Amino acid sequence: MSPHERQDPCHLAPREAEAFRLVGEGLSNVEIAERMGIQVHTVGTYVKHLHDKLFIVGRSRLAIESHKRFSKEK
Repeated sequence: MSPHERQDPCHLAPREAEAFRLVGEGLSNVEIAERMGIQVHTVGTYVKHLHDKLFIVGRSRLAIESHKRFSKEK
């Protein structure tokens, strides 16, 4: 997989992409867990995967990137 493919949210698992979108809405892990009906620990795992797959450091940068990517889809 090329670095470009790893940065494309289309290559995230569906639940990771959903968590990514919710991070972009500024929700906390607790709020994301409630919204998705999953455990907070699972959200933390998804967020770690997002950082690793997208090569983004820091939650605020992750949220900014999510907002940019998902606002284009509207």
